[in-house]
Amino acid sequence: MMNEKTTLRAHLRALRDSLDGDYIAAASRSACERIAQLDEFKSATAILFYFPINNEISPLFLLDVAQKWGKKIAFPVCDHESGTLTFRELPAFHEKNDNTTENNPPLNKSLPRVSEGAEARGGGIVSDYLSPAKFGLFEPNNTCPALIPDEKTLCIVPAIAFDENGNRLGYGKGFYDRFLRDFKGTSVGLTYSDLLVKQLPTDPHDTPVKILITESEIIKIPK
Repeated sequence: MMNEKTTLRAHLRALRDSLDGDYIAAASRSACERIAQLDEFKSATAILFYFPINNEISPLFLLDVAQKWGKKIAFPVCDHESGTLTFRELPAFHEKNDNTTENNPPLNKSLPRVSEGAEARGGGIVSDYLSPAKFGLFEPNNTCPALIPDEKTLCIVPAIAFDENGNRLGYGKGFYDRFLRDFKGTSVGLTYSDLLVKQLPTDPHDTPVKILITESEIIKIPK
């Protein structure tokens, strides 16, 4: 199983590495528009983001929308000794736009293209609230308070690929597997349509997401 996952991981990462920057930006924006349509997003009180690396599809176009709807915004922190994943909340980083309506907030048009590098992909949040961490990640600094997820929390989950049953192929460290095992809110897998496969090899500890989002569709996984 491990060798099968390792081989598949390398193949799918190579596919993702070949994606064009303009396609990444367009797909990310389209996928974020679909997340914003979800009832689960509209009713959530907190949104758990991730910072995209290595051509990952980006959830960052949702930042302004989430804030303007009054949702808490948090990013992950990896504890490499314990193998656990926790989240820290970012303070408000833009003033509320009075032209935004509850049912139709605009997606963030001010964020630079996600292909323009780490600083651009996160807009001002990188320099203000996120600090460099292992594996090219950016994590909230210690000034950001811990956020404890609950049933009204929506977690946007990264992966190299997902399958049609919501199973994910991650990077092999198990951080999100362990986190999702006890997560009580709504987990949303975010991926490119080209990295949504029919079936992935799974282990007993793998936890599928509840909803899949690509740039072209929304898939709700049957319970």
